[in-house]
Amino acid sequence: MHLSVLSGGKYLFVVLDHLGDAVMSSSAIVALKSSFPDCALTVLTRPVNVPVFQNNPYVDDIMTDDAPWWSDRPVWDCLQPAYWWNLLRNVSRIRREKYDVIVDLRGDLRHLVLFGTATNPGVLLGYGKTGGESLLSTHVPYDPCMHEIDKKLALLHPLGITGIRPSPKIWLLPEELENATQFVGHLLGDTRSPLILLDPGGKPVQRWPLEHFSSIANVLHQRYRQPVLVSAAPAYSHLAEDLVRNTGRNVALYIGKVTIRDLIALVAVCDLLISSDTGIAHIASAVGTRTVTLFGPTNPSKFWKGVIGSCAVKSPESCNMANLHETCFKPSGPVPGICMPAITPEKVLNAALETLNKGNRIEQIGHCKAGSIL
Repeated sequence: MHLSVLSGGKYLFVVLDHLGDAVMSSSAIVALKSSFPDCALTVLTRPVNVPVFQNNPYVDDIMTDDAPWWSDRPVWDCLQPAYWWNLLRNVSRIRREKYDVIVDLRGDLRHLVLFGTATNPGVLLGYGKTGGESLLSTHVPYDPCMHEIDKKLALLHPLGITGIRPSPKIWLLPEELENATQFVGHLLGDTRSPLILLDPGGKPVQRWPLEHFSSIANVLHQRYRQPVLVSAAPAYSHLAEDLVRNTGRNVALYIGKVTIRDLIALVAVCDLLISSDTGIAHIASAVGTRTVTLFGPTNPSKFWKGVIGSCAVKSPESCNMANLHETCFKPSGPVPGICMPAITPEKVLNAALETLNKGNRIEQIGHCKAGSIL
């Protein structure tokens, strides 16, 4: 069913989601603006995701909401009156703006009610995964087997936007890239290619053993005669510090706690990122940096979009998030289960060397073929 909408109307994308999902939502943003270049697009997202949308030429405005069910802050902080006043301000603003179309890119009943029906848009699109299908303007079938990018793009089909699949992209300013290059040069001193970044962070069920990271860090250091760089989200900074402590600063250097925007630029100037299936892997693909991404309980065919030359390494003992191994569901130590530890350092190292041997990093422009899955 195609809805009758104004190509030059006002659109709101609700992107209250994890960082990686926010990155993937850029595909839907480009698809909308490429089809309706005269429309005005506002993105409602979590404060932590704002850097993903900064300088995006297709985004006209950004609103933020630190919803209790998404916030990294303690729940009690999120339930303070200040949060609810901000929520009421957001709802009131959305009502005043009189959006022609509101699209919830996740499919969450809370979003559909608070930022959908409560604001009375012309058209409300989304998935009824957690209920609220009767609130939507039309039904878009939810296919759990689809890639996450395609799930978001499918929500635009009722608008007549089909047959286009832009790659996720984050826009960086030249000065941001220059600052990142200078920062890396200050860390390493005499920098040489390739610049390799390791990120050991991730949810426990998706975390690769630190000793495996240490093993490949040592080999890469010996081969390229330069320390590898190490990053981590604030919640996982202790893992980065432990990794450097295990290898020594001559082998691995922690970039420290930096802003997300600075981290994005640092990833962009690197030649390779090695990490598990977390937000930073999506960031790397969105800025054209090759990746070796490790998958245990998550499925690369649904969550991965590496640039040309990248590689997804799948555990030979993979379970899935809907049906975890008992040892993955109830971890007995710092690294749970058998999924992630079953990925050997040798396999990751081979994938990294194969990726690096394919030449210099590439810029991601427009459509980009994915790399290989091992």
